[in-house]
Amino acid sequence: MKDLKTAIDRAIFADDAHRARYEELRGRVLIDPTKYNDHYREALSYLLALNIDCYDNVHDLYNFKEHSIIPEGISEEWQTGTSKKTTRLAFNLYSSSCLWCEEGTEHYCAVDEIFNCDYAPYFVEAVKIWGYTVF
Repeated sequence: MKDLKTAIDRAIFADDAHRARYEELRGRVLIDPTKYNDHYREALSYLLALNIDCYDNVHDLYNFKEHSIIPEGISEEWQTGTSKKTTRLAFNLYSSSCLWCEEGTEHYCAVDEIFNCDYAPYFVEAVKIWGYTVF
């Protein structure tokens, strides 16, 4: 198994604020933040820290008590086009599926739809984090 911490150390962050938000969020999202063994939650933390709207409203997207995503968060009024793309990729990587999508909205979860924004290079980094121990 490859070292997930190495993938995170090599990841490109949008800026220092993104890295700081990621570090803070991973401390709350990971069940044991002292270990680097949960690529699902690492990728989720990276993405939700990338977009300030997602980060500021993370309580609408992630249940810290149950350690699970909140699919209904995609429909919150604060969501923007880019924050929805960020949320969709985060949820896809977390659950390895689109089963959380509302019926009729699955096309918004397609790779070409999600990656069609300025965050695409960082989305690739999240996929690298997610896939580091998989591939």
